[in-house]
Amino acid sequence: MSTQNLSSAEPVEPGSDPATTEQSDDQAATESTEQERLSLDIVFEILRNERRRLVLHYLRDNDGEATLGQLAEHIAALENDITVTALNAQQRKRVYVGLYQCHLPKMDDAGVIDFNQSRGTIDLCESADRLETYLDTEDDEARITDRHYLSLAGGSALVYTAALLAAGTLAATVATFLVIGAFVALAGADRHYSE
Repeated sequence: MSTQNLSSAEPVEPGSDPATTEQSDDQAATESTEQERLSLDIVFEILRNERRRLVLHYLRDNDGEATLGQLAEHIAALENDITVTALNAQQRKRVYVGLYQCHLPKMDDAGVIDFNQSRGTIDLCESADRLETYLDTEDDEARITDRHYLSLAGGSALVYTAALLAAGTLAATVATFLVIGAFVALAGADRHYSE
């Protein structure tokens, strides 16, 4: 019969199996990971739709609260690229119904907003903070793209200028400034059309 070193073993509760305890720890870790992933899945499910992103932007810009009518008008105006006063009844109704039947209940179920259907009020919940990181990425990408083009323009102009000055021609210097102008125009056009 072999003897075990009891000083190095973890205490075992009477009637419990150490293998079962390890399995339950692994199961708890797996469930925790599943909950985190599910939470991330919900975040991306909410943010994948443009109307839901517009809801979050509007609520964030209006102290976290709005009425369904205000929200529907705002989003309808954005989607139709007109002012709120220029909206017709059909444009308003289409957005209103979509928000009321689909988007707001889904956001309410996820715990991002509190949507009171009978009163038509929407309040932003604290849990919406986890979405903030992903809401502003479009502006960040535009700034990165601008810096990328400007860095590319400046770097290529320096290399090109150095090469041409070594050759010493006036036509080469003019060509250098044309290249710089083309890159700056490209960066400006990209910025304009990405807004």
